[in-house]
Amino acid sequence: MRKIVVLVALLAVILICSTVYAIPGDIVGDVNGDGKITTLDLAAIQRHIIGMKQLDNIHLADVNYDDMVNSVDIAFVMRYILGVL
Repeated sequence: MRKIVVLVALLAVILICSTVYAIPGDIVGDVNGDGKITTLDLAAIQRHIIGMKQLDNIHLADVNYDDMVNSVDIAFVMRYILGVL
């Protein structure tokens, strides 16, 4: 049982670490390109999802690498901003 808990924790850490960087120099989640992931990035992703704004850096908005920008990406960015990784 303990090995399973350790394995799940390790997989969670790997998943969290893999959502931070996609391309060297580009921070996944930083859609406005200011070098930080902030509420401005979160708002831009939300506007993209509801169709108010087309993102130029769409690859940076796909935080969980599922080839879609959706509410899951918003949740990841929100968790990062709140420090709940």
